[in-house]
Amino acid sequence: MTHKQTYTKRGFGFLVAGLAMLWSATAVATVVVDIPASTSWQQAITAGNIVPSANGDNLTQAALEFYVPQNVPLEVVGATLTPGVNGVSDGQTTIDNTLVMSWDLPTSNALAIAWWDYRFNTPLNMETGSSMIHFSVYPPPGVWDLSLELIDSNGRSRGWFRFGPANVWDTFWISPNLGLQNPFSFYWSDPLFDITQVVAVRFDESGMVSQPFPINPTGAGPAWNAWNSLRIEVPEPTTLALMGLSLAVLGGATRRRRGTF
Repeated sequence: MTHKQTYTKRGFGFLVAGLAMLWSATAVATVVVDIPASTSWQQAITAGNIVPSANGDNLTQAALEFYVPQNVPLEVVGATLTPGVNGVSDGQTTIDNTLVMSWDLPTSNALAIAWWDYRFNTPLNMETGSSMIHFSVYPPPGVWDLSLELIDSNGRSRGWFRFGPANVWDTFWISPNLGLQNPFSFYWSDPLFDITQVVAVRFDESGMVSQPFPINPTGAGPAWNAWNSLRIEVPEPTTLALMGLSLAVLGGATRRRRGTF
């Protein structure tokens, strides 16, 4: 075996090892939020992490980019949150221990927009592509849109919006670092949005009088929807280091394979 063949074989071994390290690195993540598996809806509300909208709150720029072109009057209304609601059904699937958000609908038939935020105690770095937001939600008939936004420490925003969502219990995975993702139909991000300084995840919903809702299971208001779970994952610091090391190994292997010893 020549020196060239020996180094080529070694380079291939480095390449395989590097790929294995990279694969294992991407599999490790810190679960930042896991409701209701590790924290109940009520605990998150009591701790001040889950916060509802208030009458007259300002919309983010991402929300304005979605709602304004629809050419309907807009009104931000206060939301009422009811945790631990059982028996929320879409007609086929019934879920217990849900978080129900309720809001009033203006008689003017303006589009009433409500939301709740999950606010982090310290800004969260969601820069890597393996960061993920997972949630399960039921938007009943009457819900205008299903939306998720990220807000950074400077108030800049990034959002995914789905007009006329399916009226069933459904689960979604959102990568904070990707653009438009199915089944969402609209995406917008501030060019200066800082993904390393995320202070809140926002869930927007809206409705109007002309689109009647089924009976609210909490009796708190005519408009409502429900969430079954929220899980947010980001890579662990050791994972990021391993990913960097893996890439370095891959680069070294490539150089060796190209060598002419």
